[in-house]
Amino acid sequence: PPGQPSRPQHRKAAMSARTVIVCTAANEAQADAYRKEMDARRALGSLPPRCSLILSVADPCGARIGSGGGTLNALVAVAEEFEASMQESRAAGGSREAWW
Repeated sequence: PPGQPSRPQHRKAAMSARTVIVCTAANEAQADAYRKEMDARRALGSLPPRCSLILSVADPCGARIGSGGGTLNALVAVAEEFEASMQESRAAGGSREAWW
């Protein structure tokens, strides 16, 4: 309306849905066991066929950081995987879609 400040217009980015599975683990041995389990489930076809990323992330330095800390650590790991994928895509001339 006239005389009122205008609101910024936000555009929604075109995105496609992705499936990411992340298991948090108290230590590296547990993370390895989770990785083996996820590999077996993928081989059996019991995971989503278009799963973009499957990670098992251990608490850093073997310290038990709790479920909240483990979740934050897992989100950092996903962000790092995303960044690495984007860098690979850029290095290839941007012609390949990143997993994200």
